[in-house]
Amino acid sequence: MLAGDSSASSEELMIGDWKVLIYDRAGRDILLPLFSVAELRNLGITLHLLLHSDREPIPDSPAVYFVNPTPENLQRISRDLKEALYESFELNFISPIKRDKLEDLAQASLSSDSAHLISKIYDQYTNFVSLENKLFILRHQQRDAMCYYNLNRNTITDSEINSATDQIVDGLFSMLVSIGMVPFIRAQCGGIAEFVAQKLDQKVRDNLRDSRNSLFQQDAGALTFNRPLLLLLDRNFDLATPLAHSWTYQALIHDVLETGLNSVTLNTEEKKSSYDLSEMDSFWMEHRLLPIIPNVAEAIHKETEACTREESAVKDLKKGMDSDNVDLEDSTNKLTNAIESLPQILERKRRANAHTTIATSILDQLKLRGLQALHQAEDKIRHGGRPDKAILDMLKDESIGEPDGADKLRLLLVYLLSNESVAESVDSLESPLKEAGIDSAAVSYIRKLQVGISSNSKNESKSGWGNKAFNLASTFHKNIIGSKNQVKVTRALDQILTSEADEYRYFDPKIMRPTESMPKSKQPISQAVVFMIGGGSFIEYQNLMEYEESRKQDRLGGQNISVIYGATEMPTPSDFLKYLTKLGNESI
Repeated sequence: MLAGDSSASSEELMIGDWKVLIYDRAGRDILLPLFSVAELRNLGITLHLLLHSDREPIPDSPAVYFVNPTPENLQRISRDLKEALYESFELNFISPIKRDKLEDLAQASLSSDSAHLISKIYDQYTNFVSLENKLFILRHQQRDAMCYYNLNRNTITDSEINSATDQIVDGLFSMLVSIGMVPFIRAQCGGIAEFVAQKLDQKVRDNLRDSRNSLFQQDAGALTFNRPLLLLLDRNFDLATPLAHSWTYQALIHDVLETGLNSVTLNTEEKKSSYDLSEMDSFWMEHRLLPIIPNVAEAIHKETEACTREESAVKDLKKGMDSDNVDLEDSTNKLTNAIESLPQILERKRRANAHTTIATSILDQLKLRGLQALHQAEDKIRHGGRPDKAILDMLKDESIGEPDGADKLRLLLVYLLSNESVAESVDSLESPLKEAGIDSAAVSYIRKLQVGISSNSKNESKSGWGNKAFNLASTFHKNIIGSKNQVKVTRALDQILTSEADEYRYFDPKIMRPTESMPKSKQPISQAVVFMIGGGSFIEYQNLMEYEESRKQDRLGGQNISVIYGATEMPTPSDFLKYLTKLGNESI
C-alpha cells in the first residue's frame, strides 16, 4: 500500500514519487505501532494527515487514503475528489467496502467529474491493530461496543450483541486473511466465544466456497499442511488475571503508567515526556517480559555503563590523536570506525536513559503503593497457596495501595475469584474498604456471578452472557490441570494441544458440510492464536510466551508451538476494575 512496488529497494523507494498519506483515527491506530516517521519518509510519505482535519490542496502530489468505509469518511473523500485536492487518489479501505457504498462513491465522483483522479481502490482486510509480532488487538479507540462491560451488562439487546460480535468476527477474519491460513477453531462453550466461533466459521467457509475470489489462496500448501489453531475464550473464563498486580516490565508499565499504542507518557513537575516502546528497541524486546527487580534494573545499569565506556573510548581516541608518538594510519582507521559507530552508541545511550527514566517512575510507584507485597500475595493466591500475611490484615494496612483503594479492591477480588470458598466472611473482608469510603460494588458483581453457578437457568438468562459463561468457566477450571505457574488461558491451550478437550467446541471451516459429531483433525499443531473476547492481559501474554519457550526446551520431544495472543482490547487493570464496578452498581 505504502511502498507500491514491494520488490523495490529502500533507495529506489526514496527516489520515487513523494506521496501524502491520509488516514482516519482507526487507520492511524493501525499504522502507529508499525511505522515511525522516519520509516514513512523512507517510503516516500512526506505528509500524513487525519481525514477530517483541515487540509490544504496539494495538486501535484498523489495521495494514499487508509480509512474505514464509513458514510462520514466516504462523504469526505467525495468532497476531496470534488475539490481535486491531490493529483491522484489511491483508496485503501481497512475493511471491505459494500457494493452500494462503492456505487455511491462512483456516482459522486462522476457527478463532480473527478472519477479520473481515482487511480486504485483496495480492500485491505487490516481491521486489527498489531502491537507486536505476536500480539494484536481489534480496537484501541472506539472500542466500547466490545469491551467487557458492554458485553456483560443486563440491558444489552440482541441487536447490540449481534453488532458487537460482527465487529469481532470482521477483525478476526482480517487477521486470518493477513496470515493467509484457515485455522481449526476451538471455542469455550455456551457463551459469546461460541457465538463468535459459529459466525467466524461460517464467514471463512463462505469465502472458501467462492474458489475464484477466495482470500486464502496465497499459499495453498499452508491451507492444508500447516493450519493453525484458533482458541476463542470469553473474559469470564478468568476474571482474576486482568486484575492481578504484576512484577514484569511490560505489564507494570501498562498498570502504573500512562500508556498508548506502544508508548508511555511520564508526567513530571518539569514537563510531560513520551517514549516509544517498539520492536526497533532491542533492549525493550529483550527485557520487556522480565521482572522489574532484579532483572530489568540490573540490565539497565549494565547497558548504561557499557554506553558510557564506549563513549569514553571514542573521546580518549580523539585525545590520543594529539600525541607526537602516534601511528597515523592505525589511528585514522580507529577514528574512522569510532565515528561510524558513534550514532549507534548515542542511540543506545538515549534508549538506556529512556528506560532509566521509565524504570525509576515504576519503582517510585512500587514503593508508594506497596506493590511488591500485593504481587507476592496475589501470586500465591492465584496458584493455590496462602499469602504470608492474612488478607484481612492487608486490607487494613494503610501502607498498602493507592489512596482511592483500587489496589486493595483488586487484591480482594483476586482472592474471591481464586477461591471457591473462603474461610472469612466476605462481609468482614469488605468492611475495611467500605469504612474507607471505597466503592466495592465490584465485589457484589463477583458474588452474584458465583451465586449464579448454582442458580437455575431462568435466573441465568437475565444477565446477558455473564452468569452462564462464569458457570462454564468454573467448570473448566476444575478440569484444567497443568503447571502451577501457568495462568488459566495457558493451561487451556495446553489441554487442547495435549488431549481431546471435549469441553471446547470444535469447528473446521474447510469442512463444507459440518456436523456436530465430525471427528477432530489429528494434524499436529505448530501454530496457535489465543484470542480473548472482553479484553486481554499482559500477564497472559507473558505467560503464553513463556509456555512457547518451554515447549522449545522440552527434552521429551514435544511439538514446538508458535503462539500469537490477541484480544478485543487491552484494558488496564484499573479500567477493568471500573467495568466490574459499573456492572456491580447496575446489578444492585
